[in-house]
Amino acid sequence: MAGFNLSPNNDSSVLAVSVVNSSSSTVTATAAVPNQIIRIYKLFLVSGGTSNWTFLNGSTAISGAIPMVVNGSVTLDMDGTPWFTTSVNAAFAITNSGSTSINGCVYYTAANF
Repeated sequence: MAGFNLSPNNDSSVLAVSVVNSSSSTVTATAAVPNQIIRIYKLFLVSGGTSNWTFLNGSTAISGAIPMVVNGSVTLDMDGTPWFTTSVNAAFAITNSGSTSINGCVYYTAANF
């Protein structure tokens, strides 16, 4: 029986994990990596309060505002294709309009473009 692999690019790459635990107005979910792009493959985030979240490529929005309530969550499962890809030298971040806590994990790779 033929198998399949859900890892990035169908190889054995290991995803890095960034733990998110912040109430800043802009939360850096993954720091920029010099001369590399970041690919977000899955994430799980929970809101500590009412807020609007917008995912960012550095400081540029790459999603619309997502309304969140207390204990609301966003889960993006891994399917082998990145949900978000940053530009070279850019962080993956989240604006947090309510400055409430955002907690969870972001799973990603950083690689040369």
